[in-house]
Amino acid sequence: MIIAGRYSFNGGEEYIQAHYPHLLKEVEEIISQIDAESCRLKKPEGREAHKLKRIGATHFYSPPHLNALFDFHFYNREWDLKPRIQTHDPNRDGYREMDFVKEKLGVEIQIGKYAFLTYDIVAKMVIFRNLGVIDCGIEVCPMSSMLPHLSSGIGSFEQVVWDLKVRGAMDKDVPVLLLGFEASALAIGRESTQKDFQEPEITLNRTGKLNVGTLKKINETGLGRWHDLPS
Repeated sequence: MIIAGRYSFNGGEEYIQAHYPHLLKEVEEIISQIDAESCRLKKPEGREAHKLKRIGATHFYSPPHLNALFDFHFYNREWDLKPRIQTHDPNRDGYREMDFVKEKLGVEIQIGKYAFLTYDIVAKMVIFRNLGVIDCGIEVCPMSSMLPHLSSGIGSFEQVVWDLKVRGAMDKDVPVLLLGFEASALAIGRESTQKDFQEPEITLNRTGKLNVGTLKKINETGLGRWHDLPS
């Protein structure tokens, strides 16, 4: 695979280049060693077959297989795999886990739901930094060009960059470098899939009224007859 997108959040790339240039090189080399085509193993389910048919493919890239290859390469380079913080919360005990850590540089490989990508950067990495496990991080995720080749619901590099640009950095944020990867086969014939940032457009009170489905559910709670409620 190739790195097709880079975004420095809260001075992340500058910080990592100054303190961990050797580890950044390792991460970049590992991404280049991943053969995405060997992970095109996920069979489509239901309507997903139509999505693959449009791009002339029979299988999706499998996130579990991609993650397994990342685990293999990071393990071989002696990174700490899956370090965990036990919460010991009396109300709901659990843990927070990061993919890889080495010399206080944390790395998250995120080939999952969109919300997880931003959460990694603005919440999980902050927790790990506050508890002294890391002092900066790298988030690795797919470019939007990969999404037609992955099952639905997976987030992309461009989505997270938009969120981070509009949100802005805050005092407690960790320096993070966001790296967007792309299968080498998809990148042939063009230099980059990154697009220019555009200012957001805001629409308030977009629907103007409650829809029938919502009103029926309100009626089922016993609040009132749905056709008598204001709409």
